[in-house]
Amino acid sequence: FYAFIPLIVAVISFGSWLSIWKCGRACRSNDLTWSHVKNFTVLSIVLLLFICYPMLTKLILSAFKCHEIHGRTYLLADLEEPCFTGRHLTYVLALTIPQVLFYTIGMPLAALTIVLHSGSQRLYKSRRIRMRYSLLYVGYKEGREWWEAIIVVRKVSIVLLSTFGASSLQSVEKLACISLIIVFASIIAHLLGKPFGTATDKAWRLHLMELMALFVVWFINWAGLMLYLGTSKH
Repeated sequence: FYAFIPLIVAVISFGSWLSIWKCGRACRSNDLTWSHVKNFTVLSIVLLLFICYPMLTKLILSAFKCHEIHGRTYLLADLEEPCFTGRHLTYVLALTIPQVLFYTIGMPLAALTIVLHSGSQRLYKSRRIRMRYSLLYVGYKEGREWWEAIIVVRKVSIVLLSTFGASSLQSVEKLACISLIIVFASIIAHLLGKPFGTATDKAWRLHLMELMALFVVWFINWAGLMLYLGTSKH
């Protein structure tokens, strides 16, 4: 089911806006044009996929999440299913790897290509592009419209850590330390990159809010590690 989530999202978005357009034409009480339908459909698809992306990536990578028992690895979701052999190998080759290529890697690359290809001037001057893709770059200063790619790297890193960290590292301390490093690197990148800028009051507030949010995440990870170390001594 989740292998077809992007397609389902596209069909539902197009069907919904097409129905609204048809109803408006039938009632003659709507100024919605076919151009609006296309723009709103793309906007809805981008919004829904943007929201679903972290969970979709986690579901995709869960097919690789295996646990070793007596020298053999079994799928963590079903400990009676041997990993990378028989049925599991077929599913990995037929579904999981294509999903990694097209969804986990492909969707962010497609979004980054659209932003970079359009250029800073066109992103803000073209009404069609702003309507369809502004969610990907709105709020960022000129020249930093691609910063959402950095956010995607952060999200995927945390998803990878939460999916494979416990089984591969087998240590809560190592898991927490790597998480702290990821968040700390994100703080440094934010301070150096200044994606929202600091020239105006609004940009400065966005800069501080993002920075404080990263500090809160870092502190929660650190506090959790301290609590774990405190209880593990007893």
